[in-house]
Amino acid sequence: MLVPDDACLTIMVNAYVDFILPGLRNNSKAVRKYLVALAFAYSWRWNPRCLEYHSYGIWNQIFALLTDDQESMIIIPQSLIYYVDSSRNLADASIGSFAEPDANDIVPDIAVAHVHCDWKRQINISNPISQFTCWDALKVWHAGIPILMEVKRLPGRSLEGREFQDALLLLLNDAINNLEHQASYLLANSSHAKQAFVILVGCSGEWWRWREFTREDFQRTPDILEEEEGEECDEEDKGDGLERATREI
Repeated sequence: MLVPDDACLTIMVNAYVDFILPGLRNNSKAVRKYLVALAFAYSWRWNPRCLEYHSYGIWNQIFALLTDDQESMIIIPQSLIYYVDSSRNLADASIGSFAEPDANDIVPDIAVAHVHCDWKRQINISNPISQFTCWDALKVWHAGIPILMEVKRLPGRSLEGREFQDALLLLLNDAINNLEHQASYLLANSSHAKQAFVILVGCSGEWWRWREFTREDFQRTPDILEEEEGEECDEEDKGDGLERATREI
């Protein structure tokens, strides 16, 4: 967690220590499914190199549980985010094409989209299977991205104590740095011109940290769009501030 001091960290952790993900409430199957995803990520046989993609199941599951009571919020892995330089010449764009010329794009690991819709007509949801193709009953007028997530590989299994913490925190710090770069693309997109901030969640296994990236942060760092995302960090470097996800499980 990016916080100015340990006191603020304590306040934030204490404020949410009893929070239960909406999809976990009275749902033992969801708890078991989360544990299956966690076991897969840590499996010596199926993830001997501690690669990051094995952890996607954990975080797709967690964010599905987080947004379980919000029908307008959906999880989008590998969501494309782009912006177009306002100085570009539109004369070369094909008439009738929706493709953006000279777009600069980036692909976060996971995005949470808040899709604002109007119902053009009512459908009978008592028989949902027959209504799966009735997407044209809704008109989408805006899709915001309130949360971006970057998943990093697991720290080495052989690490313990301070060595483990240092390796973990470096991975989480690296994830947040990548996310700040990704968030700048989001806020530079004219479709999100009214969005004031985005929540960034950096993860390594079941461990995570977060920060709020505001439009003021973006405006204070005008060169962030030109920065390259960092390479995967070494386990021996150091960082600070951490949390563990879904500890109540």
